[in-house]
This record gives sequence, C-alpha cells and structure tokens, in this order.
Amino acid sequence: LEETKLGLKSNFKNIKEMAKLFNPPDPNFSQSGLVLATDMDGVSEYVSKDLKSVYEEYGFQKCATFDSDTLKKEKEKLAIKNEKEHEVINRTFEEKLAKQKAINSSETLIEGYLEKKGLDLFSKYARRYFVLKRDRTLLYYLSKVTKENDLDFTASKSKDRLLRINTGEEENGMVFVLGNDKNNYLQNFRAIPDNPSKDDWIEAVKEIK
Repeated sequence: LEETKLGLKSNFKNIKEMAKLFNPPDPNFSQSGLVLATDMDGVSEYVSKDLKSVYEEYGFQKCATFDSDTLKKEKEKLAIKNEKEHEVINRTFEEKLAKQKAINSSETLIEGYLEKKGLDLFSKYARRYFVLKRDRTLLYYLSKVTKENDLDFTASKSKDRLLRINTGEEENGMVFVLGNDKNNYLQNFRAIPDNPSKDDWIEAVKEIK
C-alpha cells in the first residue's frame, strides 16, 4: 500500500509540475480533461472525469488491479446507485413539499405577532409571528416577512395540537394548552398591541369543532 501511495503521489507531483509549463499556466490541470480524485486513504491523483467516482469509491490501490472492462462495469454500477440515491432525495423533498403545501392550504383561523415564553423556568418572552390553522396546527415564524417570502420550510410547527387557550394572569396574557386529550402541557403567551388581541385568539380556538 505504501509503495502504491508513494508512486501515485510522485505521479501527482509530476503532473502538477507539467501543468505549470502550459501557456497559459494550468495549475488545476483543467485543460487536460482530467479531474482531481481523492480516495479514502487520502491519495490524490488526476483521472478521467467519468472514472472519478470509481477511484473515490474503491481507492487507487484496488483500481490498479481493474482492467478496462471492470472499470467500465464499476462506473455503470455507481451511476445506477447515484441515480437511485437522487431519486430518494427528490422523492423525500417532494413529499415534504406536498405535506407543507397541504398544511398551508388549510384554512387559517387567525395570525399575528405574539410573545411566547419558553418552557424553562427562567425563559424570557420572544416575539414571533404565529399562524393557527383549523386543524389546530400552530405555525410560527421569525417575522411576517419570513412567512410571506419563504416556502414555509423555515416555519416551526408545534408537534402537538393547540387544544384551547386559557386566560393568563397578566392583562394580555394567555396560556396555550398544547398536546392531546390524554397528555398536554401549558405554555405562556402574551398578545401584542396592533395585532389580534387575547380575546381574538381565544374566540378563534372556540371556532374549531
């Protein structure tokens, strides 16, 4: 293995030196049609572009034992593997996009800025833009601009449903009851001036059947 590494590194060095003689100089050897490949052992070498993935997958030492037919077959196998991986990625993205569109297309009952307090004892209130859907999904964004200009992937969605809203101790305070009929928890919110009031939010939840 060490001899293979030394041989490849020596060849790599020679190619780099030769590239300097080009006019204009070609330090990345791009004019040759070759590309730089680095295998799992950290060995780098310039190879044919269509075989780059094979060298990086199996390493230069093993590829040195392949004949041209084997290299071609391995290249085709990797191409099929990569195509399947891209199909899975694209399918997952499309499914997430469809799910998000379904959520966004459901009826919005109320939206606006609220101050939300974290669940920790010493948490402070943070201003966020909230959207309540008829299916009780509660979305929130950093701002209204974020909501209007994004694909909504930046939106945080409560994993639990908003069951009801109770009146808080403060004048503009509310307590959101989140979860399900068996398990739920409480989180404190505050209404903000020039946005839907505490009563508006409470009445909106009451509309959900």
